[in-house]
Formats: sequence, structure tokens, C-alpha cells
Amino acid sequence: MQLRLARRNHTATLDTFVWRVTQSRIVWTISGAEGLSRVPSPKRRGREVNLMWSRREEAGRWMTRFARPRLNPITVRNVFADVFPKLRSLSRLVGPDWAACEPVELECEPADMERRLQAEATRQFMQEAIRAGAVWVLEDDMGPAFATSHIDRSGLVLPCWSNREGAEAQCTGFWSEMMISRIALDRFIGRTLPWLLEMGRRVALDHGLGAPLEHGARDLADQFKHTRRSGAA
Repeated sequence: MQLRLARRNHTATLDTFVWRVTQSRIVWTISGAEGLSRVPSPKRRGREVNLMWSRREEAGRWMTRFARPRLNPITVRNVFADVFPKLRSLSRLVGPDWAACEPVELECEPADMERRLQAEATRQFMQEAIRAGAVWVLEDDMGPAFATSHIDRSGLVLPCWSNREGAEAQCTGFWSEMMISRIALDRFIGRTLPWLLEMGRRVALDHGLGAPLEHGARDLADQFKHTRRSGAA
């Protein structure tokens, strides 16, 4: 009975952490004398757990446990680019939203956390795009802006966003002169995605804002259709 209750608590904790982090695009950590806060794993001998929180106040409760601590918010983009790769190389685990009140706190592999964050970010993108009935891209007189794929550095992806504000946030540097273009969702699914499929290019959802989300054109069209049918949005 206690084991089943603990599993339910862990599932709820993980789901809440993933949802909050995807919404805020921030992970709260504590930096101390020895780098990002970590503790020995209570379940896996010889391994360490890097602690992460979805809210500032929850991280703050752990400040006194580390030497020379300071709260350190890290963007989800940088967590994927820098933190998760380092944790994998050091064989460390992720401890999300540890509260110090559970007999055995939740811990998971970095790759598992990556998959969960990407799945939730994709789900939230689709919900927002369906509610808005559109996606946004950047373009100039030559057509839409493309970016280098983070999966295949020789390939290109079409960056798109589920709201205009997301696109505006990327109008910097090389893209500072780009125009923001709204594409009706039906047109995006029926014309833009088949066009990308013909060229062998993928789509980057909410490019530059959070977790790297690249999808094949056919897969993305199927996901949109499934989400619409299920009424999940």
C-alpha cells in the first residue's frame, strides 16, 4: 500500500514539475561551492542526484544545506544545451522538486526528463496553436526563414511559434529584419507541411524559446489531426 502511494506521489510530482517548467521555461537550481546542488542517491549506490525545482520558493528551502549557496535560475534552453549533457557524461540523475518530506524522493535519468519535457512542450504548442487557429513564422522577400537542425547539422528546419510574441522574441541578430507572418493552421497542415515533406525538411516548434522540438512534417500533421479529433485542445 505504501509503495503504491509513493508511486502515485512520484507521478504527481513529476507531472507537476514538467508542466510548470514547460510553462515558465525556467528550472531553479542552487549553485554552491561545488557547483550545482547535488546529493548522493538514496537508491542507487555510487551515483549522485542533481536537484532541480520548478518554483523559486521550493528551491529556497534547501539553501541552508549547501556551502555558499545562491539561487540559480537556468532557462530550459540552456538546461538542454549544457546541463543535461553534462549530467549524462557524469552519470548523474535528476531530482525534480525534492521537498525533503518524502521517505524516498523521486529521481530519474536525464534522458527520461528530456523526453518528458519535450513531450509536454509539444503538447502545449499544439494546444495553443489550435486555440489560435494559426502558427507564426519569420520571412522576407525570399520566403520563410530556415534554421540549422540540432539533430542533423547538415539539414534545415522551419522555425514556427504558437503565438506572435514567441516569433517577435526571435527577431534579433541575423533575423532582425525579418517580418512576422501568420499562417492559418489549416493552411499550415494542408500546404506548408506537405511542402516541407517534399524538401525533406523538419519543423522546429517554438524555436529558440525552450526545449528543442523538431518534428518531421508528416508526424507533425498526424499529431495535429489526432489532437483535434481527441478534443485535447
